[in-house]
Amino acid sequence: MYATTRSDNKQGRIVPGPIDVICGRGKKSKDHAGNARFHSTIRKHKDAYRAANTKDEKKMISLTALQELRSRSSSGDEPSRFLKLTSNDEWVDIGDNAAREKISQALREAINQRPPPVRPKKAARKIDEEKVERLLNAQKSIYMRLCKVEILDPCTDDDSGTCSDDSSLCEPPTKKQRSFETIYSTPEVASL
Repeated sequence: MYATTRSDNKQGRIVPGPIDVICGRGKKSKDHAGNARFHSTIRKHKDAYRAANTKDEKKMISLTALQELRSRSSSGDEPSRFLKLTSNDEWVDIGDNAAREKISQALREAINQRPPPVRPKKAARKIDEEKVERLLNAQKSIYMRLCKVEILDPCTDDDSGTCSDDSSLCEPPTKKQRSFETIYSTPEVASL
């Protein structure tokens, strides 16, 4: 269909230009300017390819995209070549049939691409007011028991031993050195 035998250096070896499509995987082909033009052309023809009903219609769309890439652009650029690196580290043009197949594959992938799913936001944790109240009461009960065994003194702000308020929390300890197992095995704490 289109001759793409131009060479880019004195030895007659092909060197990829900025409008050539590099066939292959990896960052080198993905970031190449010619591949960006290729993907732009694919996006342009994607809707028509999706709407096509027969194989012949789809083939014509891929041929139109190939012709668009192989022809000179309006800015005067050379036609795009579809280049592949051989095992001898030489670039070769893959030809029109393989290029059309590459375009058809890219069009199929483009129409089958789905946007990433939108995950719903996590629901705010529901606060159980009754449970919060029970926990606060249990903490208060533990605090009071600790005060009674002289571990904590709720009445003093410092080590002076003076009471900072007139609350009912300021009671002298009834028993000295009560064990923590006894304090934590109270019914208020056990119900949690």
